[in-house]
Amino acid sequence: MGIDRMNQLYKSVIFDHSMHPRNFGSLDNCTGSVELRNPSCGDIIKVFVNIEDDVIKDIKYTCVGCTISKASTSIMSQEIKGKNVDDAKKIIKAFSDNIIKKDIDDDDKKMLGDARLLSDLAKFPTRIRCATLGWHATDKLINDYKGVISYD
Repeated sequence: MGIDRMNQLYKSVIFDHSMHPRNFGSLDNCTGSVELRNPSCGDIIKVFVNIEDDVIKDIKYTCVGCTISKASTSIMSQEIKGKNVDDAKKIIKAFSDNIIKKDIDDDDKKMLGDARLLSDLAKFPTRIRCATLGWHATDKLINDYKGVISYD
């Protein structure tokens, strides 16, 4: 796929997820929630999950922030909803590696779906935090669920 076409696809997907976010809102009776802030730009994301039998049955989020934060969290919510927590952790790890331009294998690229389009943000280091905020929040919720100690 040519660069211009890839840029157009990126813009189209980001715009669509920003204007029509998936899984947006709060979640009653959730098993966990966490709010993270990006002090450099003011984004605030709160993620709610309902995990049952190691499966992410539902995920929702609220966001006061930029287009990239909202779109990236929307994409993430679609990619991990219905997945078991171990698979969700793999997707989050692949996304984190991809966004900072670490090499990821073809299986990981395929697993990321539309989230792979966000890898171009590596050219703009200040925007990486915007793109990863919702992912970090979800990773924290999964770690809390699994009893993993995190020293963020």
